[in-house]
Parts: sequence; structure tokens; C-alpha cells
Amino acid sequence: MDNKLFTAGEIAKLCGVSNRTIRFYDIKGLLKPVKYSENGYRYYDKNSVEKLQRILMFKYLGFSLEEISAVFEKETNEHSISVKQYRNNILKEQKENLIYKRDHINKLIDAVEVAINCNDTDEWDSMIKIINILTEDDERVKQYKNDDNLQSRINIHSYSTSSIGWMQWMFNNMEFAENMKILDIGCGNGFFWTSNIEHMPNNLHVIMCDYSFGMLEAAQEALKKCESVIKEKNIAFEFVQADANDLNINDTKFDVIMANHMLYHVVNRKGLISKISEILKDDGVFYCSTVGKNHMKELDELILKYDKNIDLSLCNVAKSFGLENGGKQLKESFAVVDRKIHDNNLIVDNAHVIYDYAHSMLGSVPEVLDKSGDKFRNMIDEIIDKDGAMFIQKSTGMFICKKH
Repeated sequence: MDNKLFTAGEIAKLCGVSNRTIRFYDIKGLLKPVKYSENGYRYYDKNSVEKLQRILMFKYLGFSLEEISAVFEKETNEHSISVKQYRNNILKEQKENLIYKRDHINKLIDAVEVAINCNDTDEWDSMIKIINILTEDDERVKQYKNDDNLQSRINIHSYSTSSIGWMQWMFNNMEFAENMKILDIGCGNGFFWTSNIEHMPNNLHVIMCDYSFGMLEAAQEALKKCESVIKEKNIAFEFVQADANDLNINDTKFDVIMANHMLYHVVNRKGLISKISEILKDDGVFYCSTVGKNHMKELDELILKYDKNIDLSLCNVAKSFGLENGGKQLKESFAVVDRKIHDNNLIVDNAHVIYDYAHSMLGSVPEVLDKSGDKFRNMIDEIIDKDGAMFIQKSTGMFICKKH
């Protein structure tokens, strides 16, 4: 029985697919026959059946054919331990995608329920706005799947005109003390902590919270490089995957809560700010950084000069929660809201860094730039050749919030 061969039709029937699917996987190199008859019929063995079942499982989980092919190729060429690690990594990534899809569908169901109960134009318009926001949220999740785009955004800020870098400036405007319990919402790749770990007090308990598993893994890897300092200071880091739109943390109170450059992405921002106030100690402090309406203005203008039809609405995050309007939103839950501005601009003489930042932006910008070849790069080069560097104004700062 182990040596039994199956025709394409038989293996298709066994696994519940069509003959066309078997031919397609053959053409793509995923499922090659083990034998051909003289008249050209394809035959498969029991290993082929198992492989087809695995292909179908990966497809059901949302893997692309390229990703499935990479798994099989690695199994052929690598040791079993590295294969298992690779497979686990992509399964974790797919798990994250599936969790997001589930949550996204639940939000859309809620929006539809609002629509069902709409009786007038205003409520209907509100429902349309909810759906538009959810569509934007989908785009942002793709952008923050891992820390690649975030790193591109961080790199450009090394061309700062300020003598104090952004991470140090934030730290200088925060107050930490021994034995504090800290919640970092939207922690990203942990760059704030790796930049300031040597200046942190001892005996901290830090909960790193992010929606993206990819970001949390990047933060864990980055903090491993600071392992000796972390151990010496007895700082405990805990990593939690959570959706800021529905933050489910109820069993503790925090001395400090941070939400840096992320509140403008949150759909249920009012609910999150209220939740933060609820889980913050009475004498605790909430720090949240954001940008102003003119942040990176010159780069936006250059992109629109390149293509006036590019939609930058998703990039205009200050419209949702910026330095100009964030304070009003925070005052609904906090009695004291202080705003601090980081005096800083960029003078960038590296065209690649500018291009990479633009390519990391939300919306259609990356796709449009990919189609342009070197045209946009050449525009940046012309500015640098003429002026020596490109000036880009920054508008960044932080709100410091207290209950009393």
C-alpha cells in the first residue's frame, strides 16, 4: 500500500480539490509528480498526498504560494531545527494576521449595527466615517506589521539640528523612580528603552504593549542587547499583545503610562484615554507624544510636486490627534495637561534616507514610488546637489497629563 501511486484525478479527489488545482501546483513547482507514464499521465505517491494536504493547510491560513514554496525549500536545504524555527515564525505571523482579521470583522459588524439603527442623515454620516476609519486602520496595521517601516522613520531623525535627540529629550521630560510600574502602549521596537536604559532607575516593572507581534519580537531582540544593564538594574520587562482600541488591562494600577506617537492611529481614542486615566494611579503621570500639522511639511510638498494626485490624507495624523488639538481631547479625562515642544528640524544630505522615509509612509505613497523608478530619487538628488542638503521642518512634542 505504501508504494501505491495515484493519478492526478485520484489525489485531487482524496484532498477535495480539482484537477486544475493539481496542474497549477505542478506548474508552480509546489507539487511535482513522482512518475510520468508513457502516454504522459502524472502519478503521485503517499508523500505527495501529505504534501498537498500541507499546501492546502498553509493556503487556508493565508500563506502566499511564494511563502509556501520557501517553507518547502528550507525543509530541503536546512537542518531540522532551523526549519522548525522558520516555520514557527511564519505561523506566528499568520496568527497575528488572523487575529487582526477577526477583530477587524467584529468592528465592521459593530459599524453595520450602527447603520441599521440610523434614522437620520447625521447618524448615517457618522457610520460612514467609522467604516472609513476602519479602512485606514487596516492600512496602518499592514504598515506596522514589523519594525521595517518604523526603522526607516527613525533613521531620518539622525539628521536632527537639535543637540538633544528625540529619545533623550523625551526621557529628560519624564519622571521615573525606583519600584515604579510602567505601561508602554504601542511600544514599537523598544527604541525608547534601549536608548535610555542606562539612565533608568532600579527595580522597574515595565509592560511593553503593542498590537503587532512583529514589533514585540523586535523589542525583545533589541532589549537582549541590553541584558547586562537590565539585570544589574533589576528591570523586569513583560511583553503583551493587545489592541489599544479595546485595552483589556484591569488588574493593576500604573505609576507611569506612555503612548508615544500612536494615539492618532487609535479609532476608539476617547475610550482609550478614559481607560488610561482609569488604570493610572491617582498620583501617576501619563505621557503621550505626537506631531503637529506642519511636521515633515517640505517632504509632503515634494511628494505632491512629484505626483499631485497622491493621497496624503492617511499621513496627516495630526488632524486626528496632534499638538494643536490633542490637549482638548486629553482634558476630558485629565485635570492637568501640559504641552512641551521639541525645538528641532532636519537637514538631510542623504537621498537614500529621505527616499526610504517617504517609502515607509501610509497610503498609496510606497506603491506610487515603486512605479516611478528613479524619478523621485532624482528629484531629491537635485535638491541636495543644489543646496547641499534638504531642509525638513519638524513639529514634535509631548503632553504630560495628571489626574489632579
